[in-house]
Amino acid sequence: IEATPLGWKRIIHPDDAEPMAAHGRELIARGATRYESTYRIVRRDGTIRHVLDRTRVVRDPAGVPVRAVGSVVDVTALREAE
Repeated sequence: IEATPLGWKRIIHPDDAEPMAAHGRELIARGATRYESTYRIVRRDGTIRHVLDRTRVVRDPAGVPVRAVGSVVDVTALREAE
């Protein structure tokens, strides 16, 4: 994933984009420093994959979010097994 908000918007499944963005905004507004989410992405070849996104929000001394650091792992096989 391109490490920018625009890169994320380019690949997230359209049905998951707004719910995930709203979830992230809510967590940041509450002061959360870590969160975990599962959603779908659409690969360049059109296939849909499920991913687990674990993110840590880095804040400045005033508590303002300045960056997000995390990892995104393909969990499609796990979801299919469920």
